[in-house]
Amino acid sequence: MKQLRATYRLGDFGKPVRPGGPDQGGRPVEDAREVLAPLGSMKDGRCAGTGGTGLGGTAVVRPVDCADRHDLRVLAQVKVDRTLPGKQDIVNGDVYARVACERALADAPEAWRRGGAYADGYGLVGSSRVGSSFGMGGGGAETTVTGDYTCYLRTA
Repeated sequence: MKQLRATYRLGDFGKPVRPGGPDQGGRPVEDAREVLAPLGSMKDGRCAGTGGTGLGGTAVVRPVDCADRHDLRVLAQVKVDRTLPGKQDIVNGDVYARVACERALADAPEAWRRGGAYADGYGLVGSSRVGSSFGMGGGGAETTVTGDYTCYLRTA
């Protein structure tokens, strides 16, 4: 035998679990598509819980009313879009996102910053891309850094 080819075909995901099926401690089963959201999609000032998502992180959260129990509040959604002269030794845009988050923290309501329900400082999640280009006909090199980040405050 010189070659083997295989095809994998997914035929069915199974049937949805209905309330009253598995023991949920008296709670109804909820569709994750309806109760969870990527942290990067939430508006500034919104609150969320990280417990109960089953994912163990902050990338996907459960949006909740800020009057309800929550783990974090979105401080700001920030975009990084920088063009720097020459070939720069930059790994990612985190440093530029931190500057934007610090500005957002300085502008946030006092109750969010210190002595309120939220811990000092902020958290940051997101990603960026770094690229280089070289100009033709005498143009110099440039390094571009672009990305999307979410700045958030943890509850105290």
